[in-house]
Amino acid sequence: VTIEKLKKRWSAWIEERMSFTRMLVADVRASKSAREVFDKVSTAFKQAEGTGEMAGIGRGLVCVYFLYASYEKFATYQLMQERVRMLGRRARVSKFQMMMAMPYLEWFTVLPACLLVTLNIAGRITAGYLLLYDAWYTYGVIGHLLYGRLELNELMVKKLAQFGCCCLLLASNLRDIVKNESVTGLLFAETPKMGNRKSALLLVSRLLLSVLFFFVGSRQLSRVIQRDISELFYGGVSARLGGLKDGHDNNWLLLEFLLAIPLAFGFKTVLTSRCLAATLLLEAFTCWPFWSALTFRPQHAASHFCTNLSCAGGLVL
Repeated sequence: VTIEKLKKRWSAWIEERMSFTRMLVADVRASKSAREVFDKVSTAFKQAEGTGEMAGIGRGLVCVYFLYASYEKFATYQLMQERVRMLGRRARVSKFQMMMAMPYLEWFTVLPACLLVTLNIAGRITAGYLLLYDAWYTYGVIGHLLYGRLELNELMVKKLAQFGCCCLLLASNLRDIVKNESVTGLLFAETPKMGNRKSALLLVSRLLLSVLFFFVGSRQLSRVIQRDISELFYGGVSARLGGLKDGHDNNWLLLEFLLAIPLAFGFKTVLTSRCLAATLLLEAFTCWPFWSALTFRPQHAASHFCTNLSCAGGLVL
């Protein structure tokens, strides 16, 4: 009976949204100018944000990062199993190491927390747990960077910015509990009345996301320019990669760098956040298609893809 009720509820919700989408498409087609189209689409987005569904989408996108992290840890465990099977005792992997490599923590705590926080069930507790989990992971990344075990590149900075997305995840749930309002626009404290904890979370998220886009722009600017020159005069870098596509060579990075300037100064924060979220999504699907046979280093591309979706979700929040 419960399953039937859920099916009916979801069917009614989907039918309502499809009807609204059809009406919006017909209304946009009847527009007489680009300005009228922009006004109608903007109004539709504002209405969607008012229902709380946009915040749910943002929370779900942030959780994509944790889903991929769980998969990545399980893949590492499988590689260790294969190494033990091939080398035996020469693999020098103890039973304790194998047990610790098994992603029990992710399966039994992180994945349920992702589901609950996406559905906004016990949001403050589950978002707080994900924040602590990511804080521990961020601590490990910083340690590896300081000791030179990892290179400070675009992917590492994205993973550090993920901590800011987790701060936004917790802040959005705190906001919903207090006044049942959207956290949209609070990224830079545009609404002055808020508690110290929320202010601190939003400040940390703002700084980390700004650092991400400035780093990407400054570090990758010369790379993109060299890529464009190579495409123009020497046939491109794809020839050196055997025809494979390297997602690092994309011009979305330049747009992200430009949008980071108003983001850092708090100018038109809602519009800027939406544009950055859209840019990250476009970069993910056009530059990091890990499912394609033509993608260079598909596992690395999958990590970029999921991290882009997660950062876009934080900007939606």
